[in-house]
Amino acid sequence: MDILQALILGIVQGLTEFLPVSSSGHLVIVPYVLGFPNAPVIFDAMVHVATLFAVVLFFRKDLFDMARSFVSGSSSKEDVLNRKLGIMIVIATVPAAVIGFLFEDEFAAFFSDPLSAGFFLIVTGVVLIATERIAKDSMEIERLDAKKSVFVGLAQALAILPGISRSGSTIVAGMLLGLTRESATRFSFLISVPIIAGAGAFAMKKAFVDSAWEQVSLQVLLAGTLSAFIVGFVSIGFFLGFVKKHPLNVFAYYCFIVGVAVVSGNLFW
Repeated sequence: MDILQALILGIVQGLTEFLPVSSSGHLVIVPYVLGFPNAPVIFDAMVHVATLFAVVLFFRKDLFDMARSFVSGSSSKEDVLNRKLGIMIVIATVPAAVIGFLFEDEFAAFFSDPLSAGFFLIVTGVVLIATERIAKDSMEIERLDAKKSVFVGLAQALAILPGISRSGSTIVAGMLLGLTRESATRFSFLISVPIIAGAGAFAMKKAFVDSAWEQVSLQVLLAGTLSAFIVGFVSIGFFLGFVKKHPLNVFAYYCFIVGVAVVSGNLFW
């Protein structure tokens, strides 16, 4: 892997981790299309750490307020709501954490190829369009309860399949429960923190076990990490602003077009 490849894959990770277009699917498709070698495990770990820092930095006030509410034990309305939100984030994290821990290697072995990623991108596109047509968004994030959070968490677990967008599936789940598009997106990003942290920690552990630090230069790692961090941070701000005014249809069409192109390319060329 060279610096240019690292920059491209870092940008792809930063963009697609938070937009509803599937980072895992794009990290299968882009190297395949461009003829890149498989990225070392340590590179995967570092770009996950980069996007984790991006979302933590962006939502630093929300995360600090939630942490402070647990420490203070205050009964003020604001602290009660922050504690509740923190608990809902934990609840929504459990399904994906359990399923990912138990079955990620099995799913990766069966579905980590361009054809599967393309197929699941088509599924993502169809689901995004369908949700925009049937969802009735009237509920704010404060009205989430444990059952609704479990439902969002189960949707997040679907992202173990390359091509199924983590942000897309959780936003869709939130909207189907009645959350406004903006509230569903905010909750999706907040529950990404523990999941991205877990994925990064798992990849980091594997990198140490495999002595993967020796497989890639420091310059390459820095290029991928910095590009993923910067692009990820900008993507979060862009997407939160976008969903305030626009439906998700443009991302649905993108997923559908890319998915059809990848599937067709694999089947007929």
